[in-house]
Amino acid sequence: MSKFNDVLLDTTRRSEFVRDICGIVDAEVSDKKGLSGLAVKAAFKTVKAVKPNMLESVLDVLFEEFVEALTPIYDAYERDPENDLFVYFTGRSGQVADALLSITDRRAQKSKLKGLVKAYEKLRPQGTKYVSESVPRLSRLLQSYGL
Repeated sequence: MSKFNDVLLDTTRRSEFVRDICGIVDAEVSDKKGLSGLAVKAAFKTVKAVKPNMLESVLDVLFEEFVEALTPIYDAYERDPENDLFVYFTGRSGQVADALLSITDRRAQKSKLKGLVKAYEKLRPQGTKYVSESVPRLSRLLQSYGL
C-alpha cells in the first residue's frame, strides 16, 4: 500500500478529510462567475435543498474509489523527485479531473435519482474544467495531510 493510501484511508482521519473536501467544493462553487457559474451555484443550491448533507454523504460513499483513482497519479509523483505535490498535481490537473470524474460518470449512469442525474448531466460538459480548477486547492489539502 502506498503512502497515499496509508494517509487517506486512515479511518481516524476520514471524516475530517471528507469535511475538508466539502470545504473545497463549497469554495470552488462560490468562486464561479458568469452564466455558467450561476448554473453551477443553482445546481449546488438545489442539491443542498433536497438533501443538506448530500455532498458529505456522496463523498463518503465514493471516498475509496476517489483514493484508488488518484493513487497512480500520486505514485508517479513520488517517483519524480524534481517536483513537489502541488506542482505535480496542478501540472496534471486534467488527468486528476478525468480520474475523479470517471467515477462520478459511472455512478450517474447507474443512479435512480433522476433529478440529480439531470443536474449532473447538465453540468458535466464543463466538469473537467471545473474539477481541474479545484486541483490547486486539493493539492494544498493533500500537502496539509503530510503527502
